Amino acid sequence: MYVPRFELTGFDVLPEADKCRSVLLMVRALVEINRLEWRAASPPPPPLYEAGVRYACQGEQDDWKDLIRVLDTGEGSCNSLVAWRVAELLENGVEAGPWIQGEVIQTPEGPFDQWHVICWVGDRSTFEDPSLLLGMPSACPT
Repeated sequence: MYVPRFELTGFDVLPEADKCRSVLLMVRALVEINRLEWRAASPPPPPLYEAGVRYACQGEQDDWKDLIRVLDTGEGSCNSLVAWRVAELLENGVEAGPWIQGEVIQTPEGPFDQWHVICWVGDRSTFEDPSLLLGMPSACPT
């Protein structure tokens, strides 16, 4: 198994818009990796919502998993689940893409950037939240 690791120390100095753009770029890359895996798999992976996987909260380390690893572990965070779902939709001829929701939360230690990834489907007026549909509790940090 190939286990790449991004360490984005410069992320902390970026303006909010560039932080959002950075997360979006990484999710898009994972979508494209999933599309390659989708085409290479025989048989193709099951649809996300039929695969028996669930949402898992991330701790301090944010694990980004391709769809094969999500299947292996049975769980994924928002970025991994959206990357699978968007790849699935695109491979089935449906326009879709990741969408980043972000907010800065004030904590006693200072500001904390919280990001949540969902996807748009079709004409970008319909949004879908795979994490919510796969068990994300409202009290769980994304």
